[in-house]
Amino acid sequence: MKNILVLDDNKDILNALSVGLHGCLKDCAVIIALNGEKGEEILNSMPIDLIVADLDMSVVNGFRFIDQVRQKYPAIPLCVMSGDCSTRILEQLKAKGVSQWVQKPFPFEKLAQMITEELEKGHAAQRDQAKERSAGEAIQ
Repeated sequence: MKNILVLDDNKDILNALSVGLHGCLKDCAVIIALNGEKGEEILNSMPIDLIVADLDMSVVNGFRFIDQVRQKYPAIPLCVMSGDCSTRILEQLKAKGVSQWVQKPFPFEKLAQMITEELEKGHAAQRDQAKERSAGEAIQ
């Protein structure tokens, strides 16, 4: 079971995302947080396989949260949802290592597809690392 952390400071949007993603994603637990501070508490308390964060949040905004995650948990894939996906914002996200984003409003299926793609990338990378380790052991 993969743990997906979803952050948005709008409780209604967060609840709708939770319900919608539960319906679209198989073998995934959706954990929700109302802001970056709560998200960091969750990250410190349990393993998370992928994060979906809104950029415009109170307490700790999305960019600051991304910086904190990249510093402490650089291997966790990060996806972003935002009402502003301007070129300037997307350049900032790319510079922070965010490769997937979606502009609000969006259908749950689109977000679920983005999450699935990121999880598959991570699974493929883990398989490749395991193959490299096996090949290295066989050589010795």
